[in-house]
Amino acid sequence: MSAGEFPWLSWSIEAAGDAVVLSVSGAADVETASVFARALDDATSRGRPVILDCANVDRMDGTGLDVLVEYRQRVPRMLLAGPAACIRTAVDRQFLGAFFPAYDSLDAAAAALAPGALPPRHAGCDRRRVGRWQPAMRRYRGR
Repeated sequence: MSAGEFPWLSWSIEAAGDAVVLSVSGAADVETASVFARALDDATSRGRPVILDCANVDRMDGTGLDVLVEYRQRVPRMLLAGPAACIRTAVDRQFLGAFFPAYDSLDAAAAALAPGALPPRHAGCDRRRVGRWQPAMRRYRGR
């Protein structure tokens, strides 16, 4: 459908059934944020679920994650296919696993969009980190 290339980031967009597959390779960081936003804008303009094939993404910083969050609001679902450890870490540190469910492969992400498919086990909040609030320490009561 469409493709683009920048010295540090390249992408291609294809239709896959009822979804749009955005394949990105390179770095999604402060230097390529506008290019990454342009690719996401093109992919999300159709209003269909987006599968972000990020198996070839080398680096993603907070700016790239901000762009991803901004464009996530434009589509009903956005799935990550084959994210590297840097992307999983960035998503987990911001507690965004429920918004960006991650799958090991593109085929697994496409199968997750089928009617009646279950979300991955690691999607959503981690109760170990986000359970009931407990104070870190008790207040010191003077004697």
